[in-house]
Amino acid sequence: MLLHSTSLLLTLILASVALAQTSVPATQPATQVALPGRAASDFRPSLHGFGFVNSFTGSPLPAALRELKGPLGELIRESVESGTGAPSRFGLCGGMSLAAADLFMERTPRPTAIKPPAPGTDLYEWLHRRQESSLGSAGLFAIKFMTWMMLADPSNAPTTPTTPTAPSTSAPQIRTIAHATYDELGPILKRLDEGDLAPLGLVYVRAAGNSRAPQSQVGVPWENHQVLAYQAQRAAIKGVSDPGKATTKSSDAIPAGKITLWIYDPNFPNDDDARIELDVSDGQVRAVQITGKSERIPVRGVMAMPWTPQAVPAAITASNKPASSQPTQRR
Repeated sequence: MLLHSTSLLLTLILASVALAQTSVPATQPATQVALPGRAASDFRPSLHGFGFVNSFTGSPLPAALRELKGPLGELIRESVESGTGAPSRFGLCGGMSLAAADLFMERTPRPTAIKPPAPGTDLYEWLHRRQESSLGSAGLFAIKFMTWMMLADPSNAPTTPTTPTAPSTSAPQIRTIAHATYDELGPILKRLDEGDLAPLGLVYVRAAGNSRAPQSQVGVPWENHQVLAYQAQRAAIKGVSDPGKATTKSSDAIPAGKITLWIYDPNFPNDDDARIELDVSDGQVRAVQITGKSERIPVRGVMAMPWTPQAVPAAITASNKPASSQPTQRR
């Protein structure tokens, strides 16, 4: 039992250390701030996202573990890394998404770096701390990712809705990840409709023991991803003259149709055409991610992630001029 509990704890450490791929308790407190208002739709990855790709080398462990001294510290580090299968190359997608949001809302120019920062630098450690924040208190969203990895794919379950959009006398026999995404979509759209940025969690893979999603790739928690949504666009919706301006309450039933979420994806720096295409039907949402190069990435599920704006550390400086206040027009 102790070995099993330890193994689970180490798995959670890695899931929290990196969901696509890193997090752990912060080594220093962060300052929460009430930032001045700014329309999220003005965000552009080429202006406000980081200019380097989400790929870091070394140890994904947090500074608290990486800086342990002496033989005992080395033993602990090696035990954690070997016990969790810690990768030597990893990402900080959640940290980069939240840090970009902080910079944008504070109207602070993004760092000029075009290569990922090295461990121990101010920028690297800030991204590490924001990665922890991206997974919520005690890493609860890391657990949520693992829970969703066990959900069925929509192709392997009845399409009976779970919401009033298309009432039915029978309840679904299996709750799919597409149902779970539908439940998250209302709050996501509400944030974007109100002009706020919306960090998102993307579930790409299923757990090895999930036999209800045989068509999805098997993977581990840190092979999922986090991005930052800044605008939602709706296709034609019956009864709405301008679906692009239609607001959504978190309790609203989402009409069937197509929705595009424009995103900053840390894996694709400076890509203003990165987006997630959503197909809403029968109380379920099917999703695919599309890059500016028209690469299509299957997405099993989309969830809302936590974000409390924090002040950009004084040590984070940018030598470039402030980003233009006139974002490029959406194609």
